[in-house]
Amino acid sequence: MPKVDYDLIRFGDKDDKLNRKESAILITDYLLSQTDSKVIAINSAWGTGKTWFVHMWKNELRKNPEYHEKVIPIYYNAWENDDYGDAFIPLLAAINEYLPDEGNKKETYLDVAKELFVSMISGPLKKMTFDMVDGKEIKEIYDKYKESLGSDFELAISDFQKQKELKENFSNALKEFTLVDKEEQETKEEKIKKIFIFIDELDRCRPTFAIETLERIKHYFGIENVHFILMQDSEQLSHSVKVLYGSDCDSSGYLRRFIDIEFKIPEIEVIEYIELIYSRGKFKRILFDVSENYTFTLRDCNKLIEWFNLFDSLYERSDYFFETQKGAYLFVNFAILNILVKGIYKNFVKKVDFDIEKIREYCENSNNIPKSINKYINSNQMNELLHILKLDKALRSNEQLRIYNIPRMISIVDKIIYY
Repeated sequence: MPKVDYDLIRFGDKDDKLNRKESAILITDYLLSQTDSKVIAINSAWGTGKTWFVHMWKNELRKNPEYHEKVIPIYYNAWENDDYGDAFIPLLAAINEYLPDEGNKKETYLDVAKELFVSMISGPLKKMTFDMVDGKEIKEIYDKYKESLGSDFELAISDFQKQKELKENFSNALKEFTLVDKEEQETKEEKIKKIFIFIDELDRCRPTFAIETLERIKHYFGIENVHFILMQDSEQLSHSVKVLYGSDCDSSGYLRRFIDIEFKIPEIEVIEYIELIYSRGKFKRILFDVSENYTFTLRDCNKLIEWFNLFDSLYERSDYFFETQKGAYLFVNFAILNILVKGIYKNFVKKVDFDIEKIREYCENSNNIPKSINKYINSNQMNELLHILKLDKALRSNEQLRIYNIPRMISIVDKIIYY
């Protein structure tokens, strides 16, 4: 399946099927009116289209004449970089990638960022060296060097002051990009650009990296006219906080320390979404039926519909097994089980074992089965599916009486890979 070029998608009828442009413009206009640095959280559950939304938003700011002179948009995918040891470096690199080349501004920014990073790690390195010494040795060192410890304390204070100066230099270097050069100004009035830094997939990062990213933003990026927009599932991010600080931690309260305002992007009912993007599909009615009994995310819908578009083409071929609506119904349910509930597909469908009690027991005892599957398993839809399968199994000994080519269905469904 073709990879999406996110730099090409724009707000409009074709790409913005959920009509989210209004939300982006509302938040953009708010941030344009703010001088103090703001951190905005766009909260929406996993699989609801946050990444698609943020790229349309970023491209709107770049290409719409109304905004591209006012905003420098920067996109950073945190999840793609959470294998790096320190959350500061990949964020700095992403900012550097998107900042415009204006005189020696970039060179200055990189120089002061490097100095700041060196000062950040020097303290922990000294502490690590000291921690490698045991208690007895520490006393010996203290007795021998107690006179010089005073000067070490003074040195620590000096290092702290130096780091404060470097933070100020870093702020000033980044702030330079918000100031339009005087020769580019049409009037003598000072023009200001805003920097919007979009951070995507933060909730999918390993907990230490996610929280460290928030802490780096708080401590080093409180810069005038530099705003952060976090695309996140707040519930998942709260779990990351609890992993680090314990289950009794007020994770929501902790996250509020970093975030000024939280928005929820408009959501859409799954059936409405299916109607939007699969309005003429041959299996639309079946997908509607399944969605009433199984909790799909929009991402699930997109993956299913990509495969259903392939099934549509199979439907046109008389040598396949869609001679009846029930044949199509059977095949599509197999596909859904393989894509969304692989355990049931592997342990029951492939073995042609359709004992509903066994399936229910499996769901109750498996940690990998989503709770929402229970409604699906106990629905009339599943009962009808099992009735079809049992009838086919009873007739399978006679090739001429066999209703559906189940082995062939399974061989095709096996080829489905869900990412």
